[in-house]
Amino acid sequence: MSDTFCFVFESDAFTSQVMDEGIDMAFAAAAFDQAVTVILTAKNSRLVHQHNQSQHRLIKKLKSLSMYGIEQLFVLDDTEELMPGWETIDADQYQQALNTANQVMVF
Repeated sequence: MSDTFCFVFESDAFTSQVMDEGIDMAFAAAAFDQAVTVILTAKNSRLVHQHNQSQHRLIKKLKSLSMYGIEQLFVLDDTEELMPGWETIDADQYQQALNTANQVMVF
């Protein structure tokens, strides 16, 4: 039975390298066939907005998560028009994701 990991990204992506390192951890967990959920808080929702044309390395990494089998991609916000594969969740769904994960890592 594999562990389930929930990676929550609260730190501002453009003022800290923590998010970059956390995404690398999510890739590593997925490479070992672990179930991975990624949640961005509202301050980072702009990174996965459908109309974001930036070529910032974090955006490229976020776009590639699904290629590594990471399909639980959420934004804790009511933002619309997210990149394909990303969904919005509310506070109750967020709490449920935290409660059901074996490991929760907050960056």
